Amino acid sequence: MGNQQELQEKLEQLRVVFRSQLPAKRHDLENLFHRIKQTPDDDQALFEFYRCVHSLAGSGSLYGYPEISGKARQLELFLQTYAENRQALDAAALQQSEALFTELETLLNSV
Repeated sequence: MGNQQELQEKLEQLRVVFRSQLPAKRHDLENLFHRIKQTPDDDQALFEFYRCVHSLAGSGSLYGYPEISGKARQLELFLQTYAENRQALDAAALQQSEALFTELETLLNSV
C-alpha cells in the first residue's frame, strides 16, 4: 500500500510542476503565433509552434488536463501537414489556426 501512495504523491508532484509550467508554455505559444501572423512564411516559427502544440497535446491528459490536451490535439492535427511540409499558412488556414489557438489559450488561462 505504501508504494501506491508514494506513486500517487509523485504523480501529484509532477502535476504541480506541469501546472506551474503552463504560463510559460502559453507565453511561448503566444510569441510563436505572433511571429507566424506577422510573417506567415516563417516556416521555422510554424514548425516550433507545431512542436509546442504537439507536446502539450501529448502531456495534457497525462497530467490531468484532458480538455487542454484535446484542444491542442485539434490544433496539432490542423497544422500537421503545413508544419511537416514547411508550408506557409494561407489566409484561411491562418484564420482557422487562430480560432483554434484562441480556444486553447482560453483553456490554458483557466488553469
